Amino acid sequence: MHIYNLRKAKYAKELVASGVSSRWNREDEFVIYARSTRALAYLESLVLHNNINLYSDYKMLEIAVETGQTELHDTNEKNSMVQDIDSNSLPHDWRRLKHYGTTQQLGSDWYQKCEKLLLRVPSVLIPQEYNFLINTRHPDFEMKVSILRTEEFTWNY
Repeated sequence: MHIYNLRKAKYAKELVASGVSSRWNREDEFVIYARSTRALAYLESLVLHNNINLYSDYKMLEIAVETGQTELHDTNEKNSMVQDIDSNSLPHDWRRLKHYGTTQQLGSDWYQKCEKLLLRVPSVLIPQEYNFLINTRHPDFEMKVSILRTEEFTWNY
C-alpha cells in the first residue's frame, strides 16, 4: 500500500511524528498523518495548515506500508494491519469542531491499543476519500513502513 505525506523538507529524511494533538489523536500520541493520494495530501495541507510558508521547501513523501492488502479500501481482511473508521459510524455532523473530542477519543483508543499499524479515517474535506494515521509505537512500524520516494514539491503561487 502506498500513501502520501506532505511536509517541510527539513523533516523529510525520516518518518517521525511530532506528538501534537490533531483531529484523530491527543497530545503526546505520536502518529503520522498520511493521505490516500498526492492530491488529497496537497489539499489537506493547504486547507488545514493556514501557516504554510509558500517560500519554504516542501517534499511529498510516498510511503510504502506492508499491510498484506492490495487495495486502499481493503480493510476487512482477517490479518489486516488497518483499522477502519467508517463515516457511517460517526455522528452525522462529525466534521464540525464540536466533535473533536469524539474523533480524538476514537483515534486515541486505536493508538493506545497498538493492535493495528494504520487507522483509516474519512477525510474532513472529502469524506469519500481517506486519511491514514500511522502508529509509530506499533511493533511493526520500523519493519513495515518506509519512505519509498521523496518528491520535490512547489506550491502553486
